[in-house]
Order: sequence, then structure tokens, then C-alpha cells
Amino acid sequence: MGNNGEIFKLADGSMWEVKYEYEYMYEYYPSVLICPSKGSMLIGGKSLNVQLIAGKADSRNPEGWEVFEETNIEGVISGIVKRGHIFKTISGNYYEITGITIQVVVEVMPDVMVLKKGDTYKLIVEGFDEPLFCKCIKCSSVK
Repeated sequence: MGNNGEIFKLADGSMWEVKYEYEYMYEYYPSVLICPSKGSMLIGGKSLNVQLIAGKADSRNPEGWEVFEETNIEGVISGIVKRGHIFKTISGNYYEITGITIQVVVEVMPDVMVLKKGDTYKLIVEGFDEPLFCKCIKCSSVK
């Protein structure tokens, strides 16, 4: 924990991302203190810059992204991933990329965190350089 881009979930269900930090930390289930207005987190006597990426829509999360599911993408993803590509998760949901992206990847059943805001889904996939904006072709209620 402590490196730029790492994402973690708090006990209240909110999701946070470490921003612009490169701090080696070896912590399992640490106690943390977050100051949302300053975008900082205290952990193990150190302060890290963080940003809220999902939680209940309120003053801390004006964009309103909420966690829809945390799962894996089925199978092997190999080659170029771009708009129109369809992913199936092991939970049985299908997502089609609608946003502009071109990424070259090789991943086997990568972890994926799916965030939802209205009818838009944002997939944060292990091993990918950036989130994927998608629509859900077939989604079951996973909450």
C-alpha cells in the first residue's frame, strides 16, 4: 500500500485511490484516518494523498460513483482492447466499452471493480492503464 494508483476500500464501503505517492508500506487491515477535505490519509504514522473515487453521493463524492460489484473478468484478455470490446464477469454480467480507449494487455481472469453512476459503468481492471467506461449489456443485481 502507498503507491500511486492503488485503490482501497474502507469499512464504510467508500473506495479511495492513492494519488502521487510512492511509499512502501506493509499493512494488513490497518487503522486509518482520512480527511476528505484535505485529500489525505494517516496510516502508520505517515500521511498519504488520497482521492475518493466511489461512495455515497454527498459533498465528499459529488460525482456519485458507487461500487456495483467486485469480481473477475472471465478468461484471458490478450491484445488490443478498444471501444466496442465486450467483457463477461464471473458474476455473469456483460459490459461493452463505450469510452475512448486503446490498450494493449495480456491478463488472465483479472480482478475488476465496477463502479456505477446512472447508466454508466466504470471498470477498474487489474493490469490496465486506465479505467474503462462501459454500458451494461446484461446486468443482474449484485448488491
